[in-house]
Amino acid sequence: MKAIDREILLPNVRIRSSNVGGSGTVLYSRKNEKGTFSTYILTNCHVIENSIDIVEKWSPLLQRKRKSDVRS
Repeated sequence: MKAIDREILLPNVRIRSSNVGGSGTVLYSRKNEKGTFSTYILTNCHVIENSIDIVEKWSPLLQRKRKSDVRS
């Protein structure tokens, strides 16, 4: 594989969420000590906006409810 193919084509990914799909670019991917990968992908908001819900959860540390995002 040519160097330009490796730098341009391989970092591109296809993203599928519950009702929408799109593309993204891998910004970072590294294998951690548990043997799983941590990967960060840059994509457009419309691809993931229906996959994030904001909920209120009780925080024992703060002793109050706080808003938190839940990702599917």
